[in-house]
Amino acid sequence: MVIVPSVYVYNLTMSDIISPSFSYNMHWSIDAFFGSNVTVDTVTFKNINSGRNSLVVLYNQFFGDFTFKNIIFDNIETVGGYPLIAAGTITGCNVQNVTFKNIYKEDPDENTNVMMNFGTIDLVDSAVYLFNEITVTNSTVPLYYLNSFANANKNGSTFTMSNIHFYNCKFEFPENLIHFDNIFSESDFSITIEDSEFYNLEFVRGGNLMYLQQQIDGLVEVKNCSFSNLTSAVIRVESSVNRGLEAPSRVKLSNIMVNNIFGLYRSFIRVSQVGFVEVWDSTFTNIYNIFEGSVALVEDNYACLHFYRCMFQNNTSVRAALFTIQNAGALK
Repeated sequence: MVIVPSVYVYNLTMSDIISPSFSYNMHWSIDAFFGSNVTVDTVTFKNINSGRNSLVVLYNQFFGDFTFKNIIFDNIETVGGYPLIAAGTITGCNVQNVTFKNIYKEDPDENTNVMMNFGTIDLVDSAVYLFNEITVTNSTVPLYYLNSFANANKNGSTFTMSNIHFYNCKFEFPENLIHFDNIFSESDFSITIEDSEFYNLEFVRGGNLMYLQQQIDGLVEVKNCSFSNLTSAVIRVESSVNRGLEAPSRVKLSNIMVNNIFGLYRSFIRVSQVGFVEVWDSTFTNIYNIFEGSVALVEDNYACLHFYRCMFQNNTSVRAALFTIQNAGALK
């Protein structure tokens, strides 16, 4: 019989803490160096200056499942690019009912902070990575970053972000709220972002709601989401070029509602560098843009963007059109 070690933290409050900004890697809260399963349940972090630290850390030696539920982060100041939640190599996670409110940076020009940095996830057959009921309000720090897979050719694994709510946030530096970076898989691994709302967000110097650079055989699907009252916000799709045409970044947007977007000089959908995007059964209304296409920009020979059964109403682009094509990209 194999005994699976576990760590369980329940009903904890940490508040009114100032961590010295020079104290690298002195992490407040939980350091999980080993163990197969970690559960953190009903924990509040409030009025904390995290210094150059993360509040919850799972190091690279950790190869188990991670459950994180009923958590509140309130009035947290971050310094020096360290995430609030940092995970090394994990083989599954269940993040449920987490609220981030009033999360801000000591230096608004710092562009490496995120709330959750999951670096590498270790794919096993039929693994589940679930993020459900995540709410972010009045904050200046992006939500999620994923950099790579380990054992990338396992089958049946799913990654789902469901019921994600962004409200009333302002980002000074060009940020990526949700960023899938140089991840590659030839398995049937799938990524879904669904039933989510992005409302009243401002990207002062440009930014991306989603920056999707994944190179997987399956789709990234964004469905049943609403985007409204946004300034200079973009869904950007491109491959990370190291595998180019062998592994395009495929994205499907379905049943999304886009309304009241002030794009300034940036299109709402931007496709380049072997990005393949399909948009189904969606509406685009009251979008204003000065230079690029107000709805979409396709800017590479090997980029494709297809629209099916979509409605466009009351959209304006002062010096371009609804759609802009550069370098002979394909738009349908």
